[in-house]
Amino acid sequence: MKLFKKLLAKKPQRPAGYEGFWHWFAEKETNLYAAIEDGEDIPNNVLYPIANELRKLREGYLPLVGMPVDGVAELVFTASGLVKNFVFMDDLVERAPELDNWKFTALKPAMDPAQFGINMHELNFSQEKMKFFAVQHEKYPDLIHLKFTHEDATEDNLQQVQEGVLVYLQHILGEENYLSIIDQVDVILEDEVNDDLIPIEKLDEYLLWRQKEFIEKYEGFRHNTEQDNYGVYEALMESGNRQLATLNTDLLQWDKKASHPWMLIIAIQYETTRDDRLPDEETGELLNTFEDRLLAELKDSDGYLNIGRESCNGIREIYFACQEVRDCSRTVDRMLRLYRNHFKGDYAIYKDKYWRTFASYDAGATTASDEQE
Repeated sequence: MKLFKKLLAKKPQRPAGYEGFWHWFAEKETNLYAAIEDGEDIPNNVLYPIANELRKLREGYLPLVGMPVDGVAELVFTASGLVKNFVFMDDLVERAPELDNWKFTALKPAMDPAQFGINMHELNFSQEKMKFFAVQHEKYPDLIHLKFTHEDATEDNLQQVQEGVLVYLQHILGEENYLSIIDQVDVILEDEVNDDLIPIEKLDEYLLWRQKEFIEKYEGFRHNTEQDNYGVYEALMESGNRQLATLNTDLLQWDKKASHPWMLIIAIQYETTRDDRLPDEETGELLNTFEDRLLAELKDSDGYLNIGRESCNGIREIYFACQEVRDCSRTVDRMLRLYRNHFKGDYAIYKDKYWRTFASYDAGATTASDEQE
């Protein structure tokens, strides 16, 4: 009878979420560490198994591992360019167990350019090979637009050089700084340069100066949207479907846009009975309820400006300009999970200091109407 009961006993379930990942990792860490230490097919023995487990949490987590230093291996969780995942990388590492042979890091850390270089496309990328200069934009004075040169760049390999420069910058600046501070990167040939070139070892100093200026100029700016005016923008698509947007026209003309440099766009797929693919009455009420709940949490007084919304082809987009990326990402993620039984939704966060996302809306607004959107 005891044997019968033992056979019927249920196997303990793995914990969910972060706890579940770390439970799995603690069981496998000895083998993972040994594979890293021995250099035994690290992609298949270490990276792919970890990546498969991370995928159970959410898309966009990728692992990187460093060879053991003083007996400690480093596991870095990278967001691979997805700014919205920064906060969840932090959460993952905060819940990590204490393991003697491991160090866990959220987002790729900065490397010392004097001691770092990479080889890509049969080219070397290091501070000895590269220089840069800053492009000034009269219309966008706070834009950090950098152009880089590489002494081995030619017209034939310029695309490969561009790829290598971007990877190199992510490593010497760190993942978060690279995505947060620099607005635009280009690579040009040395004979196209019309400005004084700056050594790469001065890049960090230059960016710190620009960032300090930016913070001093815009820190603490808020905009009360309660009395703002709104415009309706309408277009007829080639398919016969309508595009309808309602945007805060006062915000679009605001001269302090750069104080809220992060663009948050939430995209919701909705069902509708209308031939023009705009929301029908029932769907419109659901979408409006969702938006009202979102606005109650992402307030202008806290640094989140609701620019407006657009509906077209069965997709509603909601736009915010934000001063930070972590709290707003956590809020939107939670709200979309609450409504996951009603509609499919996703969101993106990216840097857009001057809100050029809305350049096409600079003209053509009509008076706000009662049109169901």
